[in-house]
Amino acid sequence: MSSVSLKQRKDKRTHAQIRKCILEVLKDGEGHRYGDLERHVNTNWKTIRNHCKELIFFGVVTISESEVRLTEYGRSLSTKLAKTIKNRVMCVRN
Repeated sequence: MSSVSLKQRKDKRTHAQIRKCILEVLKDGEGHRYGDLERHVNTNWKTIRNHCKELIFFGVVTISESEVRLTEYGRSLSTKLAKTIKNRVMCVRN
C-alpha cells in the first residue's frame, strides 16, 4: 500500500462527522435541498441523501419534495450535540 492511499484514508471523514455537519447546516430552521447541503457539507448528494434517510429513521429530519428540514426532536438534538461536543467538526459554509 502506498503512502498516498494511507494519507487519503486518514483524511476521510466518518459517518458521524458528516451527520454532525448536516445537522449544523439544518439548525437555521430553513429547508435545504440536497445540492445546497452538498455544497455546505462538502460531500456528494448521494451521500447526503443516504444520511438523511437514516436521520428520518430516527425522527431527526423530514424530507418533502427533496427539501430537508429538522424536526423539533432534531432541533433539540442538534443543540445538545453543540453543547456536549467540544471538538466540533468544521463544515464548509458558503
